[in-house]
Formats: sequence, C-alpha cells, structure tokens
Amino acid sequence: MTRRKSDEPPRWSSASCITLPWDNPVLPPETLRLWDFFHGESLLRGFVLIGGTALALHLRHRISEDLDFIHPGPRLPREPLLAAVRNGIQQGWKFEANDNPLAVDEFTLAGEDIHDFQQDFRVNGATRVTFFAPEQEILRVVATDPQAPMRVASVDELFKTKCLVTARRSKTRDWLDLYLLLRDHGYSLLDYRAAFLAAGIGSQYESGLQRMCHGIPQRNDEGYEHLLPSPPSLEQMRKFFQQQRDWLEQTLAQQASP
Repeated sequence: MTRRKSDEPPRWSSASCITLPWDNPVLPPETLRLWDFFHGESLLRGFVLIGGTALALHLRHRISEDLDFIHPGPRLPREPLLAAVRNGIQQGWKFEANDNPLAVDEFTLAGEDIHDFQQDFRVNGATRVTFFAPEQEILRVVATDPQAPMRVASVDELFKTKCLVTARRSKTRDWLDLYLLLRDHGYSLLDYRAAFLAAGIGSQYESGLQRMCHGIPQRNDEGYEHLLPSPPSLEQMRKFFQQQRDWLEQTLAQQASP
C-alpha cells in the first residue's frame, strides 16, 4: 500500500535536537537543592512535580527556575503541607507567601480560602514554588495516588498537560516546550488533539492550536530566549505550528473520507 503524504507529520533531522551539555545544570543550584528537599520530604506524599522544570529534568532541553506541584483531590492537604514548610524553615529555608492578590480576592468573594486550592511561595527570595489542586482535566491525564511518594510526572503526562494549558493561556515557554516535543521527540498534532480528548475537553484543542499558530504572547509573558542555547525565534515556532496544523487538517480529512 502506498503511503500518502499526510500519513506522517513533517519531520526534522535528529541533529537539530536541543540538549544542554551534561555539565550544564538545567536547574539553578538553589532550585536543585530545594527540589531535593521537597523530594525527600515524606509529608508531601501524593504530590507530583509538573511544568517546565519536570520536563527539563527529563529532556535537559532548557533551564527552568520554578517548582510546580499538583496533588489529587479537590483541596490541598493543608496540615501536611504546612508541616513540610515548617521543616524547611527549620533547615534554613526562607518561605515567603507569594499569593496573587487578585486571585485571593476572587476566592474570598466566592466564600472560599485560596489556600485550600493553591499556595504560592518565594523561597530564599528567588525560587517560585506553587502547590495546587488541579482541574479535573489535568487529573485525567496525570496518574495520581495520595499515598505515593512525591514523583516527577512522565514525559507523556507532561506533553498532555502542556497541550491542555495552551487552550487558556499564550505563554512562549509552553510553546517552546511543545515545539521541541513535536519536533524532536516523536509527538504529533494527532497526539496534541488526543490529549484534549483524553481530558474530556476535546472541543478546546482548536483554541489552543489557534493561539500557537497566531504566535502572540500574553502581556505578562516571561520570555524564553535566555533559557537555552540557540533558541528558535517566535516566528520559527509560529510557522512550524502552522505547518503541523496543515498536516493535521489533511490527516483528519483523510480519516473522515470513505
């Protein structure tokens, strides 16, 4: 049987794969020490490290500076989390609350305490740390166990979560991570679409893809160019996503044809 052109997405040579040298750490020293503390803290069972730092620990594709943890369930386990922070303080870490005032007000007006759902810290004045109870769609694509030791989410789980967040925000670091996962690590936009279907929000994948293809970052975007050597330009990523979208549309049309 002859393979049709759209059966496989456009591929790049593996020689283009971006990986930091092994003697070049992907986490700043302070962030790495803090991760080691959290990872060894038995009170933080059930938490999973996600986001750019988790992906960087797997792929070594860029530097990452923050720590983002999710926990299964509708609310955070506040007592164990508070006890873990106290342990950190006793070991010399300085934890400062880093809540978003607007988010605090929103929860207060709704009769809720934001700390039941999200807790933000800046540790030693440098590393941003977030613990949060994620939406159900995230829990559908990340395996969680409240009694399991803290772990790093898998590459496949991180790919899916990166896909989902593109539907509600336009951050260049998300686009960079997906660009490299799609270009260098065997994923395609069929997998991107499948992530939304697995999360039960299949109708939102077009919104996320549209954001990436437009390539217009949100106003508070932190940028990404300083996080890796020879970074792709925003225009390069935009054109790449557009090319992949064209392939996806052709593929879906062929699958729908008799």
